[in-house]
Amino acid sequence: MSGTKARALEQHAQRHGFGYLCYDARGHGSSSDKFEDTDISHWYQDAVTAMSLAPCKRHVLVGSSFGGWQALHLAAQQPQQVAGLVLVAPALDITQQFWHGLSAEQQQQAQQTGRVSLGSSYMDDGQIMVKMQFFEAAKPFLLLDKLQQLQVSCPVRILHGVQDDTVPVATSQQLFEQLPARDMALTLVKDRDHRLSRKHDLQLLLSTVSDVLQHVAG
Repeated sequence: MSGTKARALEQHAQRHGFGYLCYDARGHGSSSDKFEDTDISHWYQDAVTAMSLAPCKRHVLVGSSFGGWQALHLAAQQPQQVAGLVLVAPALDITQQFWHGLSAEQQQQAQQTGRVSLGSSYMDDGQIMVKMQFFEAAKPFLLLDKLQQLQVSCPVRILHGVQDDTVPVATSQQLFEQLPARDMALTLVKDRDHRLSRKHDLQLLLSTVSDVLQHVAG
């Protein structure tokens, strides 16, 4: 909840007088769980729980990276509760990318020991440990091969840095091209990476959120 984007969104909500709910999913931020003991099924349930605790009935979901993947799932599974989506470098099916990025030796290690280390620029030592369950639990959540079948009709805005070396820009382009939602926009930021947390990036995010809120309210 202390991330740059989260703080900017909270301040934006306070300035403009709309409700705001933020949380740390299991294994993230101030959560007491270890990342390696969690997977997307836990994070999705955390998102469902958080949404159920909000006093309003319809929500504009803002999700970055893994959060964007979960937000899209929520919009497809609970369309009556999701009024709009703002997705920042949504990491759809990134577990598949991680798995195929492992060497044959690493894949064998994961299958034999149940654990494997992944490279991560977000960790001090550049590595993060995950369990085999991290990959297995993600399989029911894979979306890229069925985007055209998703029943998402709310406004969707996608922001993605062209220099992103974590989630390929092609992921957002495919999402934009194949998701059947009519009200969609994809914004590519030419000189930005996966984080999109600089001042101008945050301004773009906040203006995009305001745009979706106006569409929903209007």
